[in-house]
Amino acid sequence: MERAHIAGRRPRRLDPAVYLPRDVQLGVLEYLSVRELARCSALSRAWHDVCYDGKLWQSINTDEFYSRISSEQLARLVGVGGNFVKELILRGCTHIHVDDAMAIGRSVRNLRFLSLEGCRFFDHNSLTQMVKSNPQLEHIDIAGVATATNTTCFAIGSFCQNLTYLDTSFCQYIDSSGIFDIVRTCGRLQHVKISGCRGIDDRALMKALRGLPDLARLDMAECKVLTDDSVRVLVSGSTEPIPVHGQTQRPTVEPLRSLTHLNLSRCKRLTNRTLADLAHAVPNLQVLEVAGVLGFKDEGFSRLLPTLNELYYLDCEGCKDITDDTLVSLWRAPFARKLKHLQLSSCDRISSQGVCRVLRRCIRLQNLELDNTSVNDTVVVAAIRVTRRRMNKLFDHLETPAQRHLLARVGVQELNDVLLRVSVYDCPSITWESVYEVMRRNSETRVFSVDGVSTATCKPIAITAPMATKTGGTLEQLVNGLARAGDADKASPCPLSPADSIASSSPASVATSYSFARTASTASSQSDDDDAPRFVELPMGLIRLKCYYGWQKIVDTHFGRVSRGEYADARRLEHEWAEWMSGDAGFRSRYHDTVSEQRAASTDDTLNSEADQHADAAAAAPRRPVSSLSAVAGAVGAMTGGFAPDSPLWFMRERRFHRRRHDQLLAQIVTDTGADENAMSFGRIVARRPRRNGVSQCAIA
Repeated sequence: MERAHIAGRRPRRLDPAVYLPRDVQLGVLEYLSVRELARCSALSRAWHDVCYDGKLWQSINTDEFYSRISSEQLARLVGVGGNFVKELILRGCTHIHVDDAMAIGRSVRNLRFLSLEGCRFFDHNSLTQMVKSNPQLEHIDIAGVATATNTTCFAIGSFCQNLTYLDTSFCQYIDSSGIFDIVRTCGRLQHVKISGCRGIDDRALMKALRGLPDLARLDMAECKVLTDDSVRVLVSGSTEPIPVHGQTQRPTVEPLRSLTHLNLSRCKRLTNRTLADLAHAVPNLQVLEVAGVLGFKDEGFSRLLPTLNELYYLDCEGCKDITDDTLVSLWRAPFARKLKHLQLSSCDRISSQGVCRVLRRCIRLQNLELDNTSVNDTVVVAAIRVTRRRMNKLFDHLETPAQRHLLARVGVQELNDVLLRVSVYDCPSITWESVYEVMRRNSETRVFSVDGVSTATCKPIAITAPMATKTGGTLEQLVNGLARAGDADKASPCPLSPADSIASSSPASVATSYSFARTASTASSQSDDDDAPRFVELPMGLIRLKCYYGWQKIVDTHFGRVSRGEYADARRLEHEWAEWMSGDAGFRSRYHDTVSEQRAASTDDTLNSEADQHADAAAAAPRRPVSSLSAVAGAVGAMTGGFAPDSPLWFMRERRFHRRRHDQLLAQIVTDTGADENAMSFGRIVARRPRRNGVSQCAIA
């Protein structure tokens, strides 16, 4: 080694693909993604042989790269895995040719999971051959495959006896007879999704579905021929009226105890009789989707909702005939304290009072959809009160000495348990004042001492709380304790368990770790004095609001800053937006504390002197005829210094300009040009940066 160094030659490096044992190589490479394996395979022949070992390709998922891989390359990739492939997901691969589809069907022999959702033109013979060659299939998803027919269903029913998941949604050439062939022979089915299929009103099919002992999910959305008689056959086995016990007034037929998810959305022929038949027939139902069914009214919901005990997801979007009577039945139902998602969009007849009562009684509610309704600001105010009560319960528990060590580990992912998502899009009665109140409440914080001392003597530090580092189940015990405390107090809401959170409604902008400190610059102070008391700053409430699209970008930006612990920036954003919406330059001062007012006063003299200089320079300039309104706006833009309209300094200058000088200059310009004074008011002219050639660019707001 020394001689090689003296001669100027580099020492020879050992190639892990050559010297490491094969099992060790495969154990390391199995943590890489498909793209990373493809890159490593280009290093050398040895790496190519290792990266394309069949043991590394037991699962092939093309969700991330289906649009960038050719049909031939995809067939070659599946052929590399061969019999090792157990999970094949080709969702969205619409470009697979017939020959490549045949090659894929011949390559796999040990599949357990098959998803061809969206592969509209996947070869029919290849699909049938793939089903016959893999009798151990447990999951089949062929939703939207236009080439799937009843012959395919017959092959599935004949060869795949271990099937537990079936999705044939929107397959235009599959009807009730093909689905019946599968349900009749596959007795282990747990999830059946047959949305949009033809002939689903078949009574034989409904009896076969009722006979499945482990059926947990049944999705029959957009089955336009589904009628009340078909649902009655599913519930009782016949079209005759369901017999009822004389004393208990409950049906005597055996209920569907295993069914937890039922989707009847946009089934136009259903009426209140379906809801009445489902009463006491699905006691363990957790998810009910009946969006767009105009025949469902208050009478049907008043009979069904009191019989449900485990419901946590209810979708009634587009049920235009329901009123506050349905909401009363909802918050009085046994599941009211378990409800997490409520969809009431386009329900025109519900009132704000009914929604506020639901917010108070459904203490675990996480997502409330009220788009295109007549609710007003009182709903938003009620949501603010609910979240503050939830946060106060969490804070009261965290102040105990036994749980004080958790303060340094609390993150927004944890606070997701007390987060409330409210959607009031297209609600004309929602004003910008209520939206501002949500942002203002979200940015209010409370300081907690980590070391158990007074917060007045605490030293601020930056604390990052990644959810992935939490171990030991301490958080789960904490939240469960809060839930038990909430059960004792029915009037106050309590946080939820992270395991019960709804993945479909989780905010995409919330990251896995956040910093909760008063200021980011104080993080370095921890190294100066490690013995100093520590504290964290947490928000007093969290509401994720969806509102008018013109305000949504501001609301999302503000929530992102709060979730990252940037409370000062969030407060500055909300105050600037409030001033912009109200048109009141003194709006911000009413919400500033004493320190902020002193800082603003210290800079007023400098800003006003600069404004005077700009105004004097503009007034002293020689006046010449102005031929267009854009030139007028350019002259006004010269007063602002040419700053961009989204710049904070632009707003500060505009806010602190002397109105008297500005009005005099504008009046002089109007006199010289003869333009309309109302169209040229300063509030409607937005000045932009001047071009390089000296001509100012402007626009009329």
